[in-house]
Amino acid sequence: MFLAPKLTVTLKALEGILFPSHCPMCQKPHSLYRKGLCPHCSGKIKKLAKPQCRLCGAEIPSFSGKTICKECQRNKRSFKQGASLFKLNIFLKRLIRKAKYGKRFELWQELLKQISSWEISANKADLVT
Repeated sequence: MFLAPKLTVTLKALEGILFPSHCPMCQKPHSLYRKGLCPHCSGKIKKLAKPQCRLCGAEIPSFSGKTICKECQRNKRSFKQGASLFKLNIFLKRLIRKAKYGKRFELWQELLKQISSWEISANKADLVT
């Protein structure tokens, strides 16, 4: 009866040695039992800071005192209200490209993990980016 937990731990350790898990972005090996992005790559996914444009959700410099970004002031939008979740940096563009065109579904799971850990007030939005 006590053998089963020890056997499970031993098999998991053996699995990690024989089939090491790698970060899908940087390809560095993970420690045992870890799946998905490594902590370094995971830390590159940033939540947008406040204040945000009340129309599209883009970040607005806090010192500007504005509630609508320059892009929304210049162009009419095809949606009523949007919500942006991530700061679109080079890393995130690469991740999305790899997930979308490389059919790497585990990367979408990583983004969903990030989203579920944040408090999001996008309940009124008809577009989420």
